[in-house]
Formats: sequence, structure tokens, C-alpha cells
Amino acid sequence: TVTVMSGTKVLALVAIFCVLANCAAAEDFDYFVFALQWPPSVCTGSNCATYEKSAADDQFTVHGLWASDYGSHQPSQCTDVPFSENSLSSSTLNNMKVYWPSVTGSGDESFWSHEWTKHGTCASVFNGEEQFFAAALQLRNSFNLANGLRSQGIEMDRSMSTSDFIAGVEKITGVKGAAADCTRGDLSAVRVCTKPSASLEFTPCPDSVVQRGSCSSSLRWPSSSEKKEMLLKDAEMDTVIIAN
Repeated sequence: TVTVMSGTKVLALVAIFCVLANCAAAEDFDYFVFALQWPPSVCTGSNCATYEKSAADDQFTVHGLWASDYGSHQPSQCTDVPFSENSLSSSTLNNMKVYWPSVTGSGDESFWSHEWTKHGTCASVFNGEEQFFAAALQLRNSFNLANGLRSQGIEMDRSMSTSDFIAGVEKITGVKGAAADCTRGDLSAVRVCTKPSASLEFTPCPDSVVQRGSCSSSLRWPSSSEKKEMLLKDAEMDTVIIAN
């Protein structure tokens, strides 16, 4: 006698099998947000000194590569594959330490684990950690935002219109639609968008990304040397207060 299971039972068995085999599929998505951070505005404690002594000094570093949807729901933690530095080549890991560091005190491994778990597991166009992190680093290096802005005559440590700064970013990417974030009027991050493919070709960011930019009508792009001067002045003020 051949027993024919209903479609519902078959689906239930498949679901159970996938749970047991850890075969959760990555979600589909519409585009990537590529987020770069400006460490002189956001670094804390010893992280500032580490950044300033590295090859990334006065350069943007990577915050993340985020698989994103046009709708209100955003992909997050699409599989249970954990982060492991052992999955990375020595070349990629060394580059991450310089160009994808934690600059706010959380520690590099914790930062990378968060970015992989929340976002990397949803980047289904890449086959694992190595491809995901290496591709993001390659994208960062391919258009070197800081050098590109400076070559356009955009000056650091001076107030400028946010729209002019964004126009400079768009000239480098070749597409309209980018966002800038600020902390107390100083540039802290830039977000651009790419197509949802492993080639990471630039594409206009949707309004939902552009409008989340937190800078007002003007911004300052501070250099790390200015950050050092501010820290020295703060230290001198503390010394005066203690002496008094």
C-alpha cells in the first residue's frame, strides 16, 4: 500500500528537516547600502591613536555592507552561520584590521561579528565570510572616497554646504543619491548604494536612505590632526581645572 501525504504534511516535514540541517535560506533583497565612517568624528579613547597611526589615517573606513529592501522590512540575520576569523584569509583579516576597524570601543571581533551576523548572512550573492568582507574592502579601495573628494578641492576643517559635499560624493560614484551623517556638525559617515550583485556596481540610493542623512544644511569635514589638537586642548583644560 502506498501512502500519499498531503501537501501540508510534506511542507511541514521539509521545514523540520531544514531546522535540523540548519539550511535556512538567505532572504532576497533589492540593493546594498555601503556605509563608510569617518573615524576622526567618532573614534573614542585608544581607538583614535590606533587609527591615526595606521595606513587609514585621514581615510574613510568601512562600517558595513547592508543588504536592504525598498520596503519597510529590512533583511537581518538570515542564517545561523556564526562569524569566525578562521574563515578569513590572512590578507583579508589584515586589511580589515586597518580599513574595517572598530573605532568606538566595541573591539574588532565583536564589531565584525555583528556586521556578519546581522548583514553578511543576508548577502546571498557572496559565498561566505571571505567573499563578503573581501568584496566590501575592494569596493572601498576602488573609489577611495577621501582622496577623490580632496582631488575635487573639497577642503577639510572648513564649513561647507552639505549639498556641495554630497555632490562631490556623487561625482565619484557616478550616480545620484547618497547620504551623509554628522555628529555635532562634523561629518561622521557617508552612505552610498550598489546593485544587489557581487559586482557591487553603484546605483542611486532610494529616498528612504538619502532622507535619513542627519547633517543639516552645512557640515565640517574634520581632519585627524584637528582631532588631536582638540584632545590636547581638552587635556590642558583638565590640567588647569585640577591645578585650581
